[in-house]
Amino acid sequence: MPALERLAARYRVIAPDLLGFGESDRPDWLDTTTDYVYHLLDLWDALDLGQAHLVGVSLGGWIAAEFATVASHRLRSLTLVDALGLEVSSAPILDLFALSFEEQVRAMFFHPAQAEPYLQPLDREGQLRRLKGQVTAARVGWNPLLVNPKLRLRLHHIGVPTLVIWGAQDRVAPVEVAEAWHSAIAQARVAILPECGHLPPIEQPEGFCGAVEEFLATV
Repeated sequence: MPALERLAARYRVIAPDLLGFGESDRPDWLDTTTDYVYHLLDLWDALDLGQAHLVGVSLGGWIAAEFATVASHRLRSLTLVDALGLEVSSAPILDLFALSFEEQVRAMFFHPAQAEPYLQPLDREGQLRRLKGQVTAARVGWNPLLVNPKLRLRLHHIGVPTLVIWGAQDRVAPVEVAEAWHSAIAQARVAILPECGHLPPIEQPEGFCGAVEEFLATV
């Protein structure tokens, strides 16, 4: 990803597959974001990361926020990018499970052309990876729908500088959710990217990287 390449020119970047996505399989014991948090703690120890900057996008943002509520001492900063997980009654998360795969992909982007590379036919291995990811997402986020109703009660435990980055035209998690994160986390600031949907690192890599770099320079 160009965004990761740009950040890696200035920082040590570690970008693991979430278990159950990409080339990482989902173990039988994983079916909640809490399971991801404890796996991330184990990974943190295995890599001897000390204190580090944590960035999470979408489901990864939800996991990052949950991680920060229990392990804020491990962090230098937290960046949440169009993060799922926070329940906002006036701005519910889009029910991705009710959509076809093509509809899901198109919902992720503001610019329709950005979706096209992700809609190309896949070989058998690619189809299996995609199905694995869909099953994992359902196991973790089916009910309640891609939120943790208790999470807002725990956000006061986040004790590090936090940046909330959001696509202004996110149809999956409306921009009102960004404001909810911003108001619920004590040391949070927000950056809204225009003409951008749910995946700023892909759709607006320059704006995303610029926001991250400017933020990290201050913490």
